[in-house]
Amino acid sequence: MRRIRKLDLRKRSKSEAPKAGGFTLLEIAITMMLFGFLMIYVSQLMNSQLRLYNTAAQKNGLEQKVRAAAAKIVDQVRYFPKTYYSYDNGQKPGSNPPITSPSNAGVYSLDPTNSVRSCLINIDPNPNSTSMTNDLKGIIYWEAATHSLWYKKDGQKSLLVDGVRTFKIDRVPAASGDDLIKIDIIASDSKNDYRLVTWVGLYYGQ
Repeated sequence: MRRIRKLDLRKRSKSEAPKAGGFTLLEIAITMMLFGFLMIYVSQLMNSQLRLYNTAAQKNGLEQKVRAAAAKIVDQVRYFPKTYYSYDNGQKPGSNPPITSPSNAGVYSLDPTNSVRSCLINIDPNPNSTSMTNDLKGIIYWEAATHSLWYKKDGQKSLLVDGVRTFKIDRVPAASGDDLIKIDIIASDSKNDYRLVTWVGLYYGQ
């Protein structure tokens, strides 16, 4: 009887022994599911940050191009003498807006030595007119069909900025008798719009 009891005790102790360590299939599945959710969240967060960065970089690039074009326009006006604004093919005073288009309206310079008019900035160009062919001083002009600003000199042209939806120059009479012009540029790309407004004085003198 004693021997049988000892065997029973041994069997009971073996059956009640703890199982070997490890994860069940359900635990592994839950862990992988949580890890997948975490990776989806991180991926979405990274994509969002990348889109914001690309949008900001694209906007900064557009602003820099427009600012560079505006600086070129201001330099073009200030470099030459006897500058004035004309609504019609360089005629001065040209105080009335043009009736027909293209009018070659824009900023002109009158050479004091030979009294030759040269167009410096043309907002409504006629490519075959003398205002556009006489480009020894360089001409900045807006090409509405392609929404772009160009610089043309000695028959060669180069792009200043594209995506220009609006390019306007408005004459603001100054108290001194000379003109103050307002330059308004609106440019856009696939995601951004940017507007730049600046003023520059014209000096015609006597």
